[in-house]
Amino acid sequence: MLAQIIHFGFDIEEVTCPIRYFKEASTIFLYRSFRYGLGVLWTSIRFWFSKHHIKQLAVYNSS
Repeated sequence: MLAQIIHFGFDIEEVTCPIRYFKEASTIFLYRSFRYGLGVLWTSIRFWFSKHHIKQLAVYNSS
């Protein structure tokens, strides 16, 4: 969502939200963090291609 907000030129504002953290809620597993990191990287690459008006790589369906 942030990549789309930046792409379309909208302003980003901060909205505070009170929250409490506890030990069980703040644990992230290696697999989840790795998958999240790859998703951020993929989104960033697609955003860069779009920003520079470069035709995105086609994703072909193997069926």
